Amino acid sequence: MTGKITFIASKADQTLNFPIEIEVDNNPNNDIKAGMYGTATFGANAAKQAEVKTIPRTAFVGSVSSNQVFVVNNNVATLKKIVSGRILGDKVEILDGLNDGDIVVTSGQINLSEKTKINIVK
Repeated sequence: MTGKITFIASKADQTLNFPIEIEVDNNPNNDIKAGMYGTATFGANAAKQAEVKTIPRTAFVGSVSSNQVFVVNNNVATLKKIVSGRILGDKVEILDGLNDGDIVVTSGQINLSEKTKINIVK
């Protein structure tokens, strides 16, 4: 289904998302009802999305704007400064600072400090 963007909010909401309105043509069965919410994908194909390095928003120490995460090396948590990019729902694009294969702590950071020994729980 395709549509046309008819409104973009001038500022983000509390979750740092920009509300938008998209006008779409309903199908013959009228599956779309007034007041429904939806998710839109903007021209991104699967091959391009695979190139984007992301981590969960919950991985950040403090907030996304802090640009710090804990990385695990030999069962030791190390605080690492990163460069974040776009916020993609519950994920954040990482532009620099993480290598492929780095293990990032995604929960429990409030109890961590630099060089804390940890056990990974899956």
